[in-house]
Amino acid sequence: MRRISALLLTFAPFAVLASAGSYGCKSSSPTPSAADCAGLRCSAGTPGGTPVGLDSHGRVDVTAAQAWPDRGAEPPAPTPQQLADACALISACEVDGNGKPLTDDVLAADTQSCANGTSTRSAKEERVIPQAGLNERFAFEARAALAGAPGCATIRALETARPAQILCQEDGCWWESPVPPPPQCCQPVPTVTCAGEVATVVTTGLTFTRDCTRAFAKCDPTSSTGCNDRRPVACDSKGTDRCDADVKLGCDSDGRVSFHDCARYPGGHCDDSDPSAVKCDTGASACAMKPSGCDATNPKLLDVCVGGNSVVVDCEALGLGACTNGHCAPK
Repeated sequence: MRRISALLLTFAPFAVLASAGSYGCKSSSPTPSAADCAGLRCSAGTPGGTPVGLDSHGRVDVTAAQAWPDRGAEPPAPTPQQLADACALISACEVDGNGKPLTDDVLAADTQSCANGTSTRSAKEERVIPQAGLNERFAFEARAALAGAPGCATIRALETARPAQILCQEDGCWWESPVPPPPQCCQPVPTVTCAGEVATVVTTGLTFTRDCTRAFAKCDPTSSTGCNDRRPVACDSKGTDRCDADVKLGCDSDGRVSFHDCARYPGGHCDDSDPSAVKCDTGASACAMKPSGCDATNPKLLDVCVGGNSVVVDCEALGLGACTNGHCAPK
């Protein structure tokens, strides 16, 4: 379920343009046409400064600290048991766009992919970014879901929608407005004010708030996203991947440093034993042949694969119904 938190839309005339396909905004006619707006983007996604180069082995020459110098302290990654329990809870409470329950096979698949770090929600934790379209890091939602087994309505309310203009990828988070129809053309990079760790973000026709603590971040008035999310860092796209402890670093085709903290998954680590195929090793592949399943003798127990190992989830202890066709049933 996706919900918008404190989001206010008020459209007004906008007389700022950029040439087709370019970044940034330039002044133009106060009454732009559809042709004027074609291909326009207002973006903070182009990193400034000198691109980081390559080391003597052709790897991107950057450390984790250089790629994200203002990264703050974060709570530990969920343990295998916490991850399995949280995934069982969150998946059991999933509904479709019309608020209707999902089918058993989808719920079972969602539970297992969440637990092995390959779902659209848990995979983002390795990238150290909020979940797709949301303000929340997966680890934040997982911990909150486990805090007293609060029930499906409360668990669904943990997810708050992030405006589409804030993009988060393996190479960081930044503001980039879509192309609305005239007279707006594009919404420029916003201004940010802070009240504690809550950012108020304002641009033409759009005001919203963002609680940065839900991404384990702090409010930052200099950030285009309102929080001190990882900003894009320029690099030479010819650079190959490398490990800095358990962080896998690379350079994508757009010339931005990519960042994967492999340790945000239980037992995960960066593996550079094959320099041509540096990877985050989480044991997820071992789960491909071991889908989640109900205990044959105890209907309240669900067996979930985490990092290649079995973890037993007590569905009823989480406040859910019995194990049903490979997932905990909602209650």
